[in-house]
Amino acid sequence: MVKQYVILFTVLCAFIILMPHRAMSSPVVNIPKELDAQAGSKIDIPITISGVSNADIGGYALRIDFDETMLSNPTIISDGTLSEGNSNLNIFHHPADGIGKLSVGIGFNFRPENDGTLIIVQFDVSNDFSTKTLITFAGSGLQSNIFTAGFNPIDTIFENGAIVPKISEKIHLSLPLNLKAECGGQVVIPVMITNETGVNIAGYTLRLNYDKSLLSNPFPVVSETFSDGNNNLETVLPPVDGIGNYSIGMFGLNIHQSGTLIKVKFDVSSECNNEPTMIGFAGKNSKTTLFQNGFEKVNAAFQNGFEKVNAAFIDGSLFSEIITEYPCLYLNNLSKNDKVSLKDVISGLQVITGIRPPEINVLKCSSDIDNDQHIGIEEVIFVMMKLSSMDK
Repeated sequence: MVKQYVILFTVLCAFIILMPHRAMSSPVVNIPKELDAQAGSKIDIPITISGVSNADIGGYALRIDFDETMLSNPTIISDGTLSEGNSNLNIFHHPADGIGKLSVGIGFNFRPENDGTLIIVQFDVSNDFSTKTLITFAGSGLQSNIFTAGFNPIDTIFENGAIVPKISEKIHLSLPLNLKAECGGQVVIPVMITNETGVNIAGYTLRLNYDKSLLSNPFPVVSETFSDGNNNLETVLPPVDGIGNYSIGMFGLNIHQSGTLIKVKFDVSSECNNEPTMIGFAGKNSKTTLFQNGFEKVNAAFQNGFEKVNAAFIDGSLFSEIITEYPCLYLNNLSKNDKVSLKDVISGLQVITGIRPPEINVLKCSSDIDNDQHIGIEEVIFVMMKLSSMDK
């Protein structure tokens, strides 16, 4: 009987010794999720570890996987890391078992006391790099593992990462910052795309946020945009998930340059004021996205805009002084003193030469003679003729 207990106790001890070491909190080995990288340059990828104090770490082995068409010539940098000065650092390119593209590890004399950077991997970035590229651990818990000085595996969490194009190289979506609108009228807001990478954009989903008390009845306008001629347009008002006030989506495009993605027309409240109201993208790079063929997302930078409703009271009516590049002759009286005189001719000439700033909405005036929505020599001649007839 005693012999059976001895055997059972021996088996139990062996099981405890050989089982994976579980600390109070598992260490975490991490590759940054979104590091900025520039095409045609080099990038340093730090591989960090946390939770060191809760584990009896004696070494590590890592297998790194990556897209060799985008990243090449991996170089290991140990300076300034937890691996610095350790002569037992092993590096293998394209391991024989085919698991991962790069193997790096230390098997002896590795006793980190604090969290920090395990090692740094430097890559050459392809000139064709333009979209998010994953960098992952291969064989997590097996080929990639953290272990004790006795080579017992430590239960470890491995977090994969990625690199993304730098902001200057990302595709930008923007809304105008100082667009002006007419109170009680309508405004058309362009959504602009800046694509300096040459990457083909096959589709998009947009979520827009705006003040519903000032802007209402959004309607897509595709004329003279990249979305023109495409029948795959979908809109939702409001989005069912509550993110943004208006959703627009389209696929089947072929955009590889900069321009107007689409326009959105709004009704503007007649109760608007001089305060700008924000127009913004909601759910950037999640709900508001650009994608390539196969619906692969393209990381983009976003610039929100202001829909500026700049109102002015003229004769008791609320008008916007915007929309037009120049003012018009208000009731044939540009000097706004209710009397047509030589001053109006002088004011008109000042407008033409750019001395006098815009003040009145041409669409609300009665003296845009040729209906070209700005003041020119025709309107000045008209006033002079009127003055001439008044003198007779």
